Amino acid sequence: MAYRALEEVSQINKKLLGTDRGFVFPTIGELSPDDKNRENLRVSALRFIRECEDLEFDSVKDPEEAQKKSEEIEKYRKIIKEYLNGSKEGPEGLTGKSAAPCQIPFYMQKDLDRLTFENAVSRFCMSGTADDAFDVYFCYLSIFFGDYRNTRDMIEMLCEFENNAGSLLMKHRDHYSHSVYVFLIGLSVYQNNKTFRDKYYEYYKKKADAGMGKGTFDEKEAGRHFLKLWGLTALFHDIGYPFELPFEQIKGYFANSIDKRTAKSVKDSFVPTMPFVSYQNMKDYLSNLNINSNEITQEELNKKIDQWTNGETVCDLSDIFALHLSKMLTKDYKYYDGKPFVDFCKDKGYKTKDDGTLLDDYKKDFPQLYRWYLQDVLNRKPSHPESFKGYMDHAYFSAILLLHRLSGMKELDINTDYTDSLCAILLHNSIFKRAVVTNGNKKHAFTIDEGPLTYLLMLCDELQCWDRTSYGLNNRNAIYAMDARFIFDKEKVTVKYVYDSYFKKKGRLEYCEWIKEQAVNEGRTLKDFYENRFIKLGEDDYKNIYGKVIYKDTGNSVYEYFKNVIDNPSADLPGKMNDYLKMSVLKEGDCSKFFEDIKEIVVVDGKEGILLDIPPVSDKEEAGFIDSLKPRRMYLSQSSYMHLYDFAAALANQYNCRNYKDKKYFGASQSEMEKTFDDLSLEYKISNINQAKSFGRYLDMIGCFYTDRSVGYPMVPGFEPDELKIIGKEEHQRWWDEKISMGWIADEWIVEPGKEPWEGHGKTTKEFDFPNNKWLRECTRIHVDMRDNELLAPQDADKDTDPMNDMMRLLEEYDGLRIYRYRDKE
Repeated sequence: MAYRALEEVSQINKKLLGTDRGFVFPTIGELSPDDKNRENLRVSALRFIRECEDLEFDSVKDPEEAQKKSEEIEKYRKIIKEYLNGSKEGPEGLTGKSAAPCQIPFYMQKDLDRLTFENAVSRFCMSGTADDAFDVYFCYLSIFFGDYRNTRDMIEMLCEFENNAGSLLMKHRDHYSHSVYVFLIGLSVYQNNKTFRDKYYEYYKKKADAGMGKGTFDEKEAGRHFLKLWGLTALFHDIGYPFELPFEQIKGYFANSIDKRTAKSVKDSFVPTMPFVSYQNMKDYLSNLNINSNEITQEELNKKIDQWTNGETVCDLSDIFALHLSKMLTKDYKYYDGKPFVDFCKDKGYKTKDDGTLLDDYKKDFPQLYRWYLQDVLNRKPSHPESFKGYMDHAYFSAILLLHRLSGMKELDINTDYTDSLCAILLHNSIFKRAVVTNGNKKHAFTIDEGPLTYLLMLCDELQCWDRTSYGLNNRNAIYAMDARFIFDKEKVTVKYVYDSYFKKKGRLEYCEWIKEQAVNEGRTLKDFYENRFIKLGEDDYKNIYGKVIYKDTGNSVYEYFKNVIDNPSADLPGKMNDYLKMSVLKEGDCSKFFEDIKEIVVVDGKEGILLDIPPVSDKEEAGFIDSLKPRRMYLSQSSYMHLYDFAAALANQYNCRNYKDKKYFGASQSEMEKTFDDLSLEYKISNINQAKSFGRYLDMIGCFYTDRSVGYPMVPGFEPDELKIIGKEEHQRWWDEKISMGWIADEWIVEPGKEPWEGHGKTTKEFDFPNNKWLRECTRIHVDMRDNELLAPQDADKDTDPMNDMMRLLEEYDGLRIYRYRDKE
């Protein structure tokens, strides 16, 4: 049962304090209206977080840990009894954080951490925005790694880099929010699919029994084990993308400066004569002598490496991957005939049979040969992209960066289960697709038994192709899925992709249907016709070969119609429809190219892999096209996501200083602000983060915005009283809604005769003197300020407005931003 500590504390409060209203937890969502037995992505992910027993941050499996929890709950019961008997000592013995340290039982705090995480996931599912993705990252890292700052630079760099550098590419889409979606798909698969869940347990139970993973492992523990490792795998699988972006930018620049035909072909092949960038000095970076950490000694690092490898000898950090992957991929001879591996062996002088495969005599050396081969692949990856047909694999850098960072965390207890997570990241992109398998060979498709985390990451990464911000020029008008409907039914996962009805209204989808018609007429598959015939035609080819009239009412030729319906006809026109066409089929019963591509990567047969179904897109289905996706809450204010943590820490410090006479932001040092922030629980940290994120919305309501650019609008030196009133009301409502989502309940407001409405008092607040016993307020979760804005006393209303003028200074300090007014005051 989830939230055990909260329930136990609630029962004590009810029995001893008479607070007969227990904590009220928000519902996790309604089931899909079409079938009560099927769950959508949001509900499934939330159900996993709420119902998963013995999550790592709420563990009572260990008898010693269970005893500690029981003792602390009893300590709380004793404290309440002493308080009722007149004790003034306060909550001596409580170790959990809330609005301040040592206010609540520790295990109550852990339950609230879980609820905070659950709410962060729910917000992201409803919005899909990058700033709500930030909350999911922040909660995960705080819960499992103790401090967001341990890895903040990597995930913030990814988001910042994409926002500023992604538009320099012809083709680039979001990877920050995408990673959170991938995380949620994986949670939902685990929650609903018995095939994956059983195989995951069997895999790690076998590892534990062999002494290669976690010491003990049972079915209940599997859920929390999965959440920690899957979060590490999914949320960090693309953090190395900033290394791929410069390579693709230079590649795209030279491709488009040669001629259009070359520019088309360079997407799938590398032109050897083009300049390209690569990364040197990787040998030193991967040496175990170059850990770049002030917290860990070489002796401690060597111990970490032994944990990564289970005591086996490796040459450097990169060889950890070669060792682990060679074991994963040589359990049988499935990849023995993989063309990249065979070509490597032939270059080294190994003989082949008539069919080009290696002699069976070498099978006895397969594991060692494969490790040797992988060492070669990994050594060439960063510095010789030309040997991989011009691909700079971000997955390689993601895995290396994360390995470095985790190795530098002195207190983190590593085992080879973590190595599984990093190897999944390493394999998810081009290494598996271009260095392990033979292209198009479905017998090489990966199974769950080979590595559950790797399997799930490759699957979810392919499935998550909807609702991704397009940065590149060629992406912005392309036809991509806007949403996806997940249906978890018994053992099968069905994914239905939904498109923007705008493309139907503009006629662009009709042109896709014309392409399909031509493929049928020529007796070709859609893939063959589109990729090998249609897409290679030039402008004159379109006019001459396909110049016949296709719309009698307009008399337009194919090419003329093509130019009219595509928004940007000069930029790789057919490619803008490629993703939609991959979801299409020529006749009922066929698999789309999109689905076929997935089958070449992972097995989806319901035995060695989950049973997957992806119906081809069709406008005959009611949910096939929609007019809008999610309310994006986009405003004129523009900033990076890199400083959300800094903003939140500064706001927490400002609130902490609010009792000073002038009530101004005092310009505390970064370390001082972080100390104040660290004293808060995860619940209160996220509250400050959400307050910082809401500032752009508040500015929009009063006709203002912030930006780091010089613009022709009047600068705002400070907010007027009427503007602060609007902002304060909105902030109070945000705070109130947040309290409800965290299980707080409003105190009963009592107004005495002859007094102003705001001069009343909270019944429970007054009875237990919450102003002088804030710890008791935090334990009962009853708040007097959960009432209408008009009923707030001036000093309470100031809590919502005091930080707002200070936000101007904070924005300038962290992002160089200024606030401007774009609309005259009414």
